[in-house]
Amino acid sequence: MRSTFLYDVRRSFLNRTLVALLVVLLAAGVGLGYAFSRLTLSQSGPGYYIVAATSQNGATSGPVGLLLSPSGPLGNTRLYLVVMNETTRTVMTLEARTNSSGYFALGPGLDVISARAVVNGANVSAAISGAAAVDLNLRLREAVLYFALPSSPQANYSVFVSQARQPVSLSNLSWTYLGTFGPGIHRVNVRIELDRPVLVVGYSTSNSTRDLEGGYEVNVPQLMVESLRSESLGEAVGIFTEFFPLAGLFLVNDLFARHRSTRAIEFILARPLTKLQLIASRYSGGLVALLLSSIVTALAVTAAASAVFGVSFSVGLPLMVFASIVAALAGFYSLLYLVAVLARKSFLVIAIVLYLLLYLFNVGEVTAFILNASWPLYLTPLSSAMSMLDRYLGTSALVGFSVSYLYASLSAAAWAAVPAALAFIIYDRMPEA
Repeated sequence: MRSTFLYDVRRSFLNRTLVALLVVLLAAGVGLGYAFSRLTLSQSGPGYYIVAATSQNGATSGPVGLLLSPSGPLGNTRLYLVVMNETTRTVMTLEARTNSSGYFALGPGLDVISARAVVNGANVSAAISGAAAVDLNLRLREAVLYFALPSSPQANYSVFVSQARQPVSLSNLSWTYLGTFGPGIHRVNVRIELDRPVLVVGYSTSNSTRDLEGGYEVNVPQLMVESLRSESLGEAVGIFTEFFPLAGLFLVNDLFARHRSTRAIEFILARPLTKLQLIASRYSGGLVALLLSSIVTALAVTAAASAVFGVSFSVGLPLMVFASIVAALAGFYSLLYLVAVLARKSFLVIAIVLYLLLYLFNVGEVTAFILNASWPLYLTPLSSAMSMLDRYLGTSALVGFSVSYLYASLSAAAWAAVPAALAFIIYDRMPEA
């Protein structure tokens, strides 16, 4: 029995399909994580902003803007503005210059569409926004927030600020009251959270966040960089948890199902080996190979991600990556053995259908989204595994869902143990091989 087990482990771990899949998924996972991080950064804004408001100077009222760099206002800077005349609906290009405090003004009826600034002799794009966070101090977790408030018959607004991991509905945020302000552009110091790169400003004339009259969402590039570690690693590990179970399909077919369908397993059982010993050896040999591959994967993906994304990870992170991959993999591997025992001739067809439902389409997460409930996340190996990883990394595709480590772990353990036990019992009692 021992020699048979060691043979099955060696044969499984050196399986060419397993090795090739491991290499391809490692490259694809880190590559996708890197592409995701670059895409996120490209969407986070240029780092230069024009916070625009409407001045209150009677007949000469018009847009007033404040040019900001990542470190603060840019004074005495040339601007090239593309503006629209709201009366004639014509678009024109204007040149302006900020004063020593970074402010500039335009004539009435003009709406700024886009802007370029000349900074140190180079042209840089400036995003037109109602708010911007600059002069970030990541060590003290502080920033300077500039925001604009529109004209209103009621002179003052109550202003609130919040942060989010991704843009969400204003009603789902936890707000901090900043104070009461009138129309124009204002400056305040705010506290920041490093893992929440979206800054949201809301204002109301009724002093309540339930009656917000407007708000601004700003992606903060510096905080975007800080949040890339979790998001990018989640994307990389997601590739493994979704596609690495295919390795289990290949191993079960190579070690057990193919031999049963061709009746070659009868020659194996002619040796002094019981049916229970045979299936236990093949099952455990393949499982050990998959566990060793998962260890290699967990170490490789975190090391590669650390090098590619330029960040450091805690010691516990490879353990969580390993746990999530195993949770997604072991349940499907055990289920495949049960299918191989019950469906001798149609193993591959049923196995592929199960993979599509449980992994590629991820019915657990889809059901959770439809029902707006977290309990369906514990119904499949993949959704249980990803829910644990998402909670650890602080990321989630299903915003607002509370996930339990205990329930996810129990679900993963049940998927790994129950189908395997049934496969052993049923196969041992079958009259034929």
